[in-house]
Amino acid sequence: MFRFAGNNLDYKSILLLLAIGLNIPFVSAQKVWDYYGEPEKGITVTGIVKGDVGSASSGSIKIYRNGSLFHEVFPGAGGRYEADLPFDSDYEMEFIIPGNVTKRIKVETNVTQDLQDFYDEPLSFNVALPKATGGPLDEAYKMPVTRLYFDRTSDVYTRDMVTEDLFRSNLKAKQAEHKRWLEQQNKKQDEEALKKAEEERLRKEREAQQKKEEAEARKREMEDRRRMQEQEFLKKQEDERLKKEALKRQREIEDSLYKANEKQVVEKVLKEKEEIKQQQEQEDQLLWEKITDNSAELAAKRKREISDSVFVANQAKTASSGPNKGTAGGGPSVFFSTKLTEVEKSKDYSAEERYLNWVKKRQEAEQKRTDRLERLKNESKKVSSLDNKRREEILLLKKQSEERKQKLAQLAAEKEAEAERVRKEALAEVMNEKVISLVAYSSAGNSNSKYFGYVNYGNGKGRVELTEEEYKSLSAKYKDIYSKEP
Repeated sequence: MFRFAGNNLDYKSILLLLAIGLNIPFVSAQKVWDYYGEPEKGITVTGIVKGDVGSASSGSIKIYRNGSLFHEVFPGAGGRYEADLPFDSDYEMEFIIPGNVTKRIKVETNVTQDLQDFYDEPLSFNVALPKATGGPLDEAYKMPVTRLYFDRTSDVYTRDMVTEDLFRSNLKAKQAEHKRWLEQQNKKQDEEALKKAEEERLRKEREAQQKKEEAEARKREMEDRRRMQEQEFLKKQEDERLKKEALKRQREIEDSLYKANEKQVVEKVLKEKEEIKQQQEQEDQLLWEKITDNSAELAAKRKREISDSVFVANQAKTASSGPNKGTAGGGPSVFFSTKLTEVEKSKDYSAEERYLNWVKKRQEAEQKRTDRLERLKNESKKVSSLDNKRREEILLLKKQSEERKQKLAQLAAEKEAEAERVRKEALAEVMNEKVISLVAYSSAGNSNSKYFGYVNYGNGKGRVELTEEEYKSLSAKYKDIYSKEP
């Protein structure tokens, strides 16, 4: 069977399309020939093609007829191929499998007319393709390896030994050339291997250097970060300490104020207690006066009762001896009771005792008041001593705070002086370079009134701030780029 490239079809393919592809009933070959014409008679070539590498089914066989491409046949399973070569032509068959060399075989079908009518014996030969080397040896296969022609003397197809001798001699010459080429290739490979080894060595050195630089950069970055963290930690620690000291001073001031208020409260309480005591003493005095007054009343009453009793007794005596017994005028007798009530007796008997108890309590209260005043006096002295001590501590803390402020101000001034020195050095270093931009700060957007503007030299180091005098000097020199009149 043929396989065709492009639109070239043989009569068998036409029959197949008519019978299957076009879905019509099968027709005989004679009817097809009547329509398309009878195919050319020729010789059938068949065989097996294989390569050292790759699959034969991925290859092809190109057939050239009298120098022009006639057919392209594709091997089937196992590399088997088959093709029909019409008579009276010279053919060249190219056996191609990717990865292998291409072999060329010439086939001549020039036979007599009598032989063409009944010749039907196929021409069978197998082809083995060596692996392609990519060198001069592959060029030997550009010429045919053999030529098959019909020998009229023996009436069979035979090989042309001249063509094969030419191929073998050319192959031998190419083998020697291929050997030299291999040596050159090996030498070239060695040189390339050395070159690659050198490049690999340089690459590794560059990578090692780069890694070293990156490691150093990371180390510097980590060191800078560590220093920053340490500075931030120290600053935070100092802020915490100052905050604690300020809180401590605030608490001490509050404690001092609390103590002062407490002292006032204590004095107020003592004053109120003293007033209450005086009021109680006044009440006790009034009570004593009332008691003494009551005793005087009882004494007067007793005297009256005694006198009444004496009068009654005398009257009774007179009445018992006279005509009117029992009366002062001789009438019935009158009895005046001289007995005191139990309550009055209790008041009378306990008056002196109450007075003594009152005197005793008053002495005890006076002693307590004296002791309390003495204790308050001592506590007042103690509080006054503590206040003086706290006052001294507060003064010391204020002094230390002022010293820290002065030290911080000095450090800030030194830092500012160092920054100014660095700025001047940077400005002096790039003074002769080309200026890219010269900008003056606007009055609204100038956050640092110390500087008037900045200059940028485009060297990747950023801008350098300028004083007003420096800006005016540069703006006079670069009149075409400054953005604001000085």
